[in-house]
Amino acid sequence: MADKEQESQQITYRKGKWWPASALLIIPFMLIFIPMGRAMRKEVNWKAVLGTVLTFEVVMFLAEVFSLARGHWVWNESRIFGYKIWGVPLEEPLLYYWFPAVFVITLFHVIFTWLEKKSK
Repeated sequence: MADKEQESQQITYRKGKWWPASALLIIPFMLIFIPMGRAMRKEVNWKAVLGTVLTFEVVMFLAEVFSLARGHWVWNESRIFGYKIWGVPLEEPLLYYWFPAVFVITLFHVIFTWLEKKSK
């Protein structure tokens, strides 16, 4: 039983030639976000965004560390940059916990501003 637990915790998944797909897939969203963020930088409450992002970062990072420790989650080593924090790839907290929250909040402000202008 103990051998199986040790095996599941030491799973490595490496398939294909190395290229950081997880980070490269965010480029199209960044191209959309840059002009959107510039247009809404005065509308967004950045303290609230920071609180949202920090809360999301902590909860999701701990959930992912737990999932990795139990063997429920495995990363393809060929698709990440390679740097990890407690087994979590560096791009995960930087790109996938931080960016979506900021993107969605900014998008809500864009839509709200557009709807407000349309109703006038």
